[in-house]
Amino acid sequence: ESRLVEWFWGMERWLEFLSFLGAICSLVSWWIGEAWVTYIYIRAEQAYFFNQVHGEYASHEVMVAFDILEGFLDLSGSEKYASEFIRLQRRGQQFCDMGYEANSSWSCSATWPESMVPSKEHSALHMDAEIGQLVDRSRQRLLHYLGKLLMFNRMGYITREMLKEFPGRNRAKHAIRLLAPLEDPLESASRMGQDEQRQVLDEIR
Repeated sequence: ESRLVEWFWGMERWLEFLSFLGAICSLVSWWIGEAWVTYIYIRAEQAYFFNQVHGEYASHEVMVAFDILEGFLDLSGSEKYASEFIRLQRRGQQFCDMGYEANSSWSCSATWPESMVPSKEHSALHMDAEIGQLVDRSRQRLLHYLGKLLMFNRMGYITREMLKEFPGRNRAKHAIRLLAPLEDPLESASRMGQDEQRQVLDEIR
């Protein structure tokens, strides 16, 4: 009789152990399932943002921005690239000042107010102002794109490995080659813009 009691007691303990083991297995299985679902969701989100990054790089706006900066670099030469840019900025400001003097309600948008009849000298100033605006807008467009890449990386939407694949080191170097020389001339014009540009370029490097 005592052996029978011990046997039942042992079976009860064994069943308790199996029940506990089953609960642990269920918990582990649930955790693995949740982790897998989370992993799949994160990878899907990363793939989506990576596709967005790839598509935006090939967009018309970004391609035009590259074309303008590359053309400006070819025309001005590497030695005068930055100095010519700041010269055009100053010419643009001079153009704006002339517009304000002619018409106080006129906004500086590189278009002549009706009250002004451009002379030959004014036409050259106008052209310089337009070129300066094109170059500056192209610079800002590429900085915005690169800044978005870094933001997505910090937020975990795209990984460093993805960035190495695309845009990749060669495209990053090319962008820095176009943007970095334009860094110093902007310092006196906009301290905030200068700091932001330097931060983006430093992280891209």
